Amino acid sequence: MDIKGSVALVTGANRGIGAEWVRQLRERGAAKIYAGARDPLSVSPADGVVPIALNVTDKAQVEAAASQAADVNIIINNAAVSYRQPLIGADLDKIHDEFETNVFGPVYVAEAFAPVLEANGGGAIVNALSAVSWFSFPGMAATALPSPRHGISPTHSALNSPIRAPSWSACTPARWPPLWAITSLSTRSIPIRS
Repeated sequence: MDIKGSVALVTGANRGIGAEWVRQLRERGAAKIYAGARDPLSVSPADGVVPIALNVTDKAQVEAAASQAADVNIIINNAAVSYRQPLIGADLDKIHDEFETNVFGPVYVAEAFAPVLEANGGGAIVNALSAVSWFSFPGMAATALPSPRHGISPTHSALNSPIRAPSWSACTPARWPPLWAITSLSTRSIPIRS
């Protein structure tokens, strides 16, 4: 799939890796980028970037975004949250929020946008994973549980499997686990050795 001339949607596009996705798509010639964020005013203005209200935990808002961004052919599921709290003694509402955002959010987005991709002749759904989807960290409750995004690999694997529903016939799902990326959300840099 060519990025040049494409129309993309990035969830969680207002900062961190999401903002970098937007920058890279612009640099590579995407014609339009819908930058999804809970607060569209938090998206940095740029040519070709269309801020769009998108809270991936709100199915109605996800469906409204699919109607608004009806010309999309690349979806980048990037939105995520992490409260960095221990599993024992943690705020269970925050754990629920992590699962709602990191596990169910990508499913809601894929479900709402699959018919859009099909109507546009095909496209791709890229599921961006955090490095902590591979292992657990002390003090991070969600990584200790079976399937958070920070552990969403099984959910993303299911989204990346061949899907028989008619609206999925035109989709090419992909999983993108990035190497270390230094963003405004990074807590420390990792030395890179050559």
